[in-house]
Amino acid sequence: MLVQAVSWGPVSRKRFEPSEALERAMGVFWARGYEGTSAQDLVDAMGINRGSLYATFGSKRELYLRALERYLERDRGILADALAGDRPVRESLGRLLRGYADQLVADPLRRGCFLVNACAELTPGDPELSGRVSEEIAAQQALLEDALRAARARGELGPDRDPAALAAYLVGLVQGLRVVGKATGDRDRLERIIELGLEGLGPAPGAAAGR
Repeated sequence: MLVQAVSWGPVSRKRFEPSEALERAMGVFWARGYEGTSAQDLVDAMGINRGSLYATFGSKRELYLRALERYLERDRGILADALAGDRPVRESLGRLLRGYADQLVADPLRRGCFLVNACAELTPGDPELSGRVSEEIAAQQALLEDALRAARARGELGPDRDPAALAAYLVGLVQGLRVVGKATGDRDRLERIIELGLEGLGPAPGAAAGR
């Protein structure tokens, strides 16, 4: 939906697409953080004036929360898609983790994960945002737990494997991987983390007999 830009002076006829503007705002917040992003940074990136920013998105904080929500929806979709196929769960998780690693290394801005960045920057003194982060972690963990329960039922995991505990472990692995990737950009190090992390699923049933 196109929105007419607001101007404090003569009426402006410029129109913009809020979804595209939000996408640009997400990129700025992701790269610079909340405190490191000024209103001028936002209007420059979004291609709108301040009146349009506040009229359409409200405050800087409201815009930040909407940008974070867009990122979370996209990130959760990537996770859901990775787990939805017919591949064995170990293969699906390996592809997912290596995809994250490749993305981290390829990003010249070394942005890491918007969720992790938000948690580190704002949540200690922000109960609303802290609650949203907790909800998202729980949602991701639930997706993983469902996939792991199905995998155990198919015989891909040992009967002693706890899907809930493994799901919590994998959420921690993903976020830790993103922190290390942001800090170092070392693909080989990330690969070692992934390989050891997948070992946490335990041996595949029948693996020893197959050797």
